[in-house]
Amino acid sequence: MSPLVLLFATATAAAVDAPKPVCALVKACVLAIDLPSCSPEQSRPIPGVVYDAQRCSEPRDLLAHGVTPEAGMGPFVYPFLGGRYRVVYDITGEAPISEAKFDTLALDLPLAAKLATRFSKTKYSIQYVDASAKRFHAARAEKLTGDAELLFLDTLDRRRTYYGWGSSKFGPWKLRGSAYVDIRVRPGVKDPKGIAYDVRIRTAPVNAMVNAIMSLGLFRGYVVGQIEDTMKDLVGAAAALSSQRVEGVLKDPSFSPEEREKVRALAALP
Repeated sequence: MSPLVLLFATATAAAVDAPKPVCALVKACVLAIDLPSCSPEQSRPIPGVVYDAQRCSEPRDLLAHGVTPEAGMGPFVYPFLGGRYRVVYDITGEAPISEAKFDTLALDLPLAAKLATRFSKTKYSIQYVDASAKRFHAARAEKLTGDAELLFLDTLDRRRTYYGWGSSKFGPWKLRGSAYVDIRVRPGVKDPKGIAYDVRIRTAPVNAMVNAIMSLGLFRGYVVGQIEDTMKDLVGAAAALSSQRVEGVLKDPSFSPEEREKVRALAALP
């Protein structure tokens, strides 16, 4: 056997026996699922990863809601959640909008984006790309673009969880990556008739350098600011639908007859 063939065979064997993020995650978090494709070597912990309660909560959530590592978005999201590097952004806020209006907007993201564009200074665009209206393409001005899919909707706990991938501009850089997004809604504190929301965004930087950049206060502040502004624009659009402003939307030729009916029904909700 030539040295080149031997080197290739050794490298291939090492790759096969190396820990795999999904296999390691399933074993270390003691998930109630069997993956025959994972060998004992592939199920070893990944160096540098701490499989604590926070790390394991997301895959447990997915399994509890029927999302497995082997079907749908599972083969993409589980390896993502099991990767070595991890940066988490937490955003909380309140909005003077009822849960009924929030739920209506969350079920019709294209309409939410159109209203947000009208009532803010930022251009939004969201289009569903599948018949189930679970996967969509979204853009915020020229700074954020991406695609995402609803992983599960838990009406009892008022939760929506998405997995998506896209790009964002930060100064002269254009960053690409994926994110796991968990949105929870509860009654407002300042205004009991409104809502409070908690948004957790989990990213997986590709290497140590990107991980360090994304953990910087400057970058973190930029990301959190972008998300806070987006949430305020999206939920603020419905809150801005006073009786006078509804009439303005209904006369706007950029809204189709079907969209105008949806706006009228949204404004009528408590």
